[in-house]
Amino acid sequence: MKKNDQRKNETMGTLPKKAKIKMWQTFLCLGCLALPALGTKKLQAASLPLPQAALRSAQAELRSAIADLRSAQTSAGTAARPARGSRRKLTLLRLNSARQRLARAGKLLAGFSKSNKAAQSLRKTREGALKALRQIEGILAGGKKPTPTRTPQAGSGKNTGGNTTGNSAAKSRTARLGYKQKDLLKNVRWYLRETQKFLKPGQGILARIDGKGPKPVVSEVQQAMASTERAAAKFKLARDYLAQLPAKHPEVAPIGEKLQATGQLLGALRSRLRAETTRLTKLTGMGNYPRYQEDFALLGAFSMRYSNFELLSQQPAKLAKVITEDGKALREIQRIAKTYQSLANQKTREGRAMEKRVLYALSKRKSFILNLKSYLKELPGEIDRYIQEAMKIAREGVEKKRPLFFGKNGGIAQQLGFAKTKIQVLRALGEERAKPFVAKIKAARQKVEEAARTLTAEIIANNTLPPDRYIAKDRKQLVQRAIQALKKQREGIKVLSAKIPSSTWERVTRWDWYGKAFHKVDYSKLQVQLVVQHNEKLAAVLPINLFIDHMKGDKLKAIPFDAKDAKLQPHRFLPLSRVK
Repeated sequence: MKKNDQRKNETMGTLPKKAKIKMWQTFLCLGCLALPALGTKKLQAASLPLPQAALRSAQAELRSAIADLRSAQTSAGTAARPARGSRRKLTLLRLNSARQRLARAGKLLAGFSKSNKAAQSLRKTREGALKALRQIEGILAGGKKPTPTRTPQAGSGKNTGGNTTGNSAAKSRTARLGYKQKDLLKNVRWYLRETQKFLKPGQGILARIDGKGPKPVVSEVQQAMASTERAAAKFKLARDYLAQLPAKHPEVAPIGEKLQATGQLLGALRSRLRAETTRLTKLTGMGNYPRYQEDFALLGAFSMRYSNFELLSQQPAKLAKVITEDGKALREIQRIAKTYQSLANQKTREGRAMEKRVLYALSKRKSFILNLKSYLKELPGEIDRYIQEAMKIAREGVEKKRPLFFGKNGGIAQQLGFAKTKIQVLRALGEERAKPFVAKIKAARQKVEEAARTLTAEIIANNTLPPDRYIAKDRKQLVQRAIQALKKQREGIKVLSAKIPSSTWERVTRWDWYGKAFHKVDYSKLQVQLVVQHNEKLAAVLPINLFIDHMKGDKLKAIPFDAKDAKLQPHRFLPLSRVK
């Protein structure tokens, strides 16, 4: 008979009859619990009514709870001699695990009616498990003071009270530990204490997991797991030293029992911590967040678009775009914050970085809105001043015969251009706010065109060729692509010359809303201005916009600036004799 079984039988032999009955009732109860949940034949999936998943989950929880209760019973001791110290802690740990599993099973079964036979069977199993759990708790509740036992006299099964002759004889027959053995025992005790020390962080984390304090984050669980692994290393050394000592020696046996209980506690802690580590690792694993880098970059773009309002106010087209997309941008910020909330709660490096970016983007947006409110108070008056200034220059141009005022880069075009871009800001806030100013600028342009007709000849006579600054090696190729695009639009057109006013490409990188989401846009642009023959006396300038799409393998596109039937203004013509 094994040592533990022999000790159990000896203990049972000293118990009163009622204690024996209660003890075996507990064993029988646990044995019955196993039948419906863990019987030799598993419940077939086909016999489970919908939802099957809930019943399977409840069955699994009950199966695990019963396993925990069986383990708890083996370490709980008896009503007369309940577990103490490490064994008591181990038993409580197992009971707590069983209690949680039974609670989860109860929640899963609560949604089923009493007529559901499978659910009713599992409920009975759960009730029996709860009863067994309370009985084991009753055993531990009586364990504050161990029941004293009498030492039997040598050579008989009776106790003689004060006669210790037999004990003395037994001790005299027990050989004392040698010097080396005592040193080994000392090492066992030291490594046992070290094991228990490194188990404490894990015990604390499990207590928090079970509701006693704030829930631990993944880094704390990982640290506790590392400490538990150190405890396992210490425990192995203690066990190796103990193996070199006589296990039944009076000085060795108690330490062996403590080491055994500590080993069981170590195993239970490792199992729970590994399970929690696995759960949190799945929750925080970056494989669950495939868009992390994209969302991180998008937040940075939002922060940039809301920053430096003073510079943004000087670029009304960009300001209008920011206003138009503000609601969509805010929803994206909120989506990102919600998506990565688990990472932030777990205080991972990626979670903290994303949380910081979310807060920064929101703070920049708040400042942007405050500045916009002040800007909008002055905007209507500013638009009116631009329109009035354009009309003033037009009148002066007619009176003083100044055709350059009506040119492409003249003062009239500049002032009306400023007004038009400012109106975009109002339009972004609602068409009704922009409507009066759209009518004003339309009327102003009509008057300017009427005034310009009186000076059409003078305007054309003063127009010059566009500047030509691009000298890179691919110039010839780019000009050829521009000519191909123009001839595809206008068959039979005669190209006289090609000018590229800019010396370099302009790179544009931003995030645009289309297709119900923000997408990164990254391209370079350059304009080729083709000088073509309009008639026998005039040439016309037709711009072709070139784009290199860096998001699609640097694909080059050429798109004419004007529609095929577009009516050109006087500033787009020049004398044919001036073309070189």
